[in-house]
Formats: sequence, C-alpha cells, structure tokens
Amino acid sequence: MTYYGVSRLRVLIIDDAPIVRRMLGQIISTDSELEVVGTAANGRIAMSRIAALDPDVVIVDWQMPEMDGAETVRQLRQGWPHLHLIAFTAHPEDALAAEPAPDAVVTKPVAAGSMQAVIEHLRRELLPRVKDAKSGHAAQDNILAAITSTRPEAVLVACSDPSPATLGRMLCQLPTTFPVPIIAVQQMPAACQGMFVERLARLTRLPVRALANGDALLPGQVGIVTNDQAWMLVRMGKTVHLGGFPVPPEVGAPMTIDVLFNTAVDVWNGRSLALVLSGVGQDGLRGCQRLHQAGAEVVVATDGVNDPDSLPGLVWHAGLSRLRQGVDHLGEFLLGRLGMRVPAEAAAG
Repeated sequence: MTYYGVSRLRVLIIDDAPIVRRMLGQIISTDSELEVVGTAANGRIAMSRIAALDPDVVIVDWQMPEMDGAETVRQLRQGWPHLHLIAFTAHPEDALAAEPAPDAVVTKPVAAGSMQAVIEHLRRELLPRVKDAKSGHAAQDNILAAITSTRPEAVLVACSDPSPATLGRMLCQLPTTFPVPIIAVQQMPAACQGMFVERLARLTRLPVRALANGDALLPGQVGIVTNDQAWMLVRMGKTVHLGGFPVPPEVGAPMTIDVLFNTAVDVWNGRSLALVLSGVGQDGLRGCQRLHQAGAEVVVATDGVNDPDSLPGLVWHAGLSRLRQGVDHLGEFLLGRLGMRVPAEAAAG
C-alpha cells in the first residue's frame, strides 16, 4: 500500500508448498521496494485473511487443495478488483486460458538444474512481474498529489461497529498534539453512547466525549454522535458547533451521516477528510457524493470494500472514493496527511 513517503508494494504469497512460500518470501524480501505481508497455503485461507493483510500484489499457485488458483483469482477479481494478481504455475497454459485471467503468469522453474538457477529464474521472471503493479501505484500517487495539496481542517468518520475496537485501532496511533477535530457518527442506539465513549477513551491518548446539541468541535478531540437524530455542523465565528434535531418517525430514518457530511461542505468546503470505516444501508452515500464533488477526500476502509451492500462498498463502487486504506494503517495515513509522524510509543506498540 502507498503511504505518504513510503511506496513499498505489499505482497501476499499463496502456495500449498511451505518450501515455496519460504523461498518466494526470502527472494521478495531482498528487494527494498517490496514487502511480504503474509502467506497462505491455499485460496480459502487467503480469502479469510485478505482484508486484514491488505496486499497490493497476490502471487497465486494454480494447483492447490480446497481452493485452486482459478477460483482464488475469480473471487479476488470480484471482491478486490484493484489487486495485481500473478499466477505461479508449472502449467502456464492453464492460467493463460482462465477467465477471469490473472494480470501475469510466471512459470515455476521445475526444470532448473540447481537452487542457484531457481533463484536466478525467480529474480529474473517473478520480481519484474511483481513490480508491474507499480504502474497502478503511480496512478494512485498522482491522485494523492492532486487531492492532498490542501490540509484538512476536520476528520469525519462513519462507523457501525458496536465495539470501539475499530475506531481504537485508528486512534491509538494519534498523538495528543493532533491538530484538528475528529467527529464520528456511530450507528448505534443513543443509550449505548456513554459506555462506548468510556471504552474508546481507554484506547487513545486523545480526549473522547459524547457530543450534544450546541457543543463546539475542538482540535485534537474525538467527538461521538449516534444516529438517533440528524446532526448538522454550523460555523459560529471561528468555531464550528454541532446542532441536533430529532426526525419524526413518520419521516423515516434521520440519515445522520448524510446530514453531517453535507453540512461539513457548507462549513469547510473541500477542506475536510471523510473516513468510511463501516456502515449499514445507504445513509452516508449522498453525503460522500457531495464531499467528493466539493473536492474533499473520501477514504474507505479496505475491510468493507468487498461487500457491495455496506457503506464502504457502496461508496467505493460508486466511484466516490479514490483511496482505500486498511483500518490498522489509517492513523498513520492521517498523520501523513497532516505532515506529522507516528509517535514512537505507537510505532513500537
């Protein structure tokens, strides 16, 4: 994955032979532009780990038990169309005839006369095919350059996880000097808000509070609202305040995320950054559309992109987000956007 200032390609290796996984990992790890983020013995295991590992490139053995290369490529194309897929096989004709096809095919060096010959073959044939994914990274780097020239003045978050763990995985990397407010809409009953805030506060150095009608958004503070009513942002002088208003049941759901994101454009124009971590239903889709039209960044969590009915999936497939990040890397991503570094204690932990 491309971070600010870091451009190593993240590689996942799928092969049922442990010696092959180990050898490929060692060869790939010798290249400073590449990083092995995981291995799997077959496609089924890989599919269970893909969201957490968040690779850029997947090397797929073609003959494997439980889920072979052809089925693995099919499922990866369906759920993660951005991935660069390389078939690694002794029978390249099978992979070349597959539908959908991998991006590249590398022949296993089964006839190599020595281990040194095997290593030389892989360095010559495999490494360049892995690095072909750099063209996709170059395109994303251009996107980053185009949309990150303006420093965001606020971070908006949409999340439906009833546990604070998802937000905590991001917030734990942020220092007390974080310079802009963070406001998160949690899709949960208002009665659960107090306990959620209390538990989340244990996972971050930043102050966390349950926001109420009229509260100001403060730099370095994490404000939590629930989707029991509509929340709007209003600028009063130099300060941005939160306004809440109930929605009559006959009107329907309050569409909390849509209202908050829409009014964020009124307050900051395109100078905000929205993180779509999770979500159920279409609340937030129109808000992301307006943010996107205003030139604001909309970033979706990789974990949810493969579900086309989730909010991250809807936003991604609608073309409203041009960037995806794994949740565990979002803190680092935010700091990079603000020209800051991950605190030493967070990096070590």
